[in-house]
Amino acid sequence: MPIIKAKNYIDVYKIRSSAEDIHQMSGRHDKRITTFCNQQIERETVPSKDDVVIDIGCGDGSLLQQIHKGIAKGIGIVPTTEEKSRLESEYSIPNLSFLKGVTIKLPCENEMATIVICNGVLILLESTEELIASLREIHRVSRKNATIWIGELPHVNEFAYYHKNYGDSITKWLFSEFRQKGMFAAAQAFLKVLTALLTKETLIINPKTHFHIEPAEFIQICKDIGLDVFKYSKNKTIDSDENVVEVPTRYNYLIRKT
Repeated sequence: MPIIKAKNYIDVYKIRSSAEDIHQMSGRHDKRITTFCNQQIERETVPSKDDVVIDIGCGDGSLLQQIHKGIAKGIGIVPTTEEKSRLESEYSIPNLSFLKGVTIKLPCENEMATIVICNGVLILLESTEELIASLREIHRVSRKNATIWIGELPHVNEFAYYHKNYGDSITKWLFSEFRQKGMFAAAQAFLKVLTALLTKETLIINPKTHFHIEPAEFIQICKDIGLDVFKYSKNKTIDSDENVVEVPTRYNYLIRKT
């Protein structure tokens, strides 16, 4: 298969929907991290049997699958028909459904959700205007006092922070892996390139753009819309030894519709 240099993130997830392992739709390479993330979201949002949960950008659908027995209804939203079809074929669960839509125009009725989850999604927006439009849509579909989780939203330019300003150049990527992580990491990256060239496995080169916003500005925007941020903290993940570590560039926000 060719190496694909994706023009936008919607194309990235459209391609991932055809992967053999549905976990590729999560955007992560490690299922342990996805499981940790899902557990964290469930613990913070505390879903119960009367809740209607909307998961915006639900990825591989694993969070909804994890909580479906303890909620009234779960709705996963993905941006492409391909993702929707894959999720519907993977999960034949009566109280789960999947819809095609994007954050700035959600395919949901007004005030239908008691919990809204949007994890690792707003990072893919292109502007503050899109952020405001997305938050207004979240406000629209949420009932009064609904719990809203906005997760993994950076406060700095991550590509600059992690020295990944190499665009879509494969050569510069390989050199960056060697310079920052050493020979072994560079060899693994080269193996991914070689595998994509010689087998049916696809290597996707993601766009090098991420939205970021400082917490104070994000909280003020939420307040102006009618969303109260009552808790926020640095995002946490797990390392290769399964130790819980803080992600220095990203925040999670717990919000209530006022």
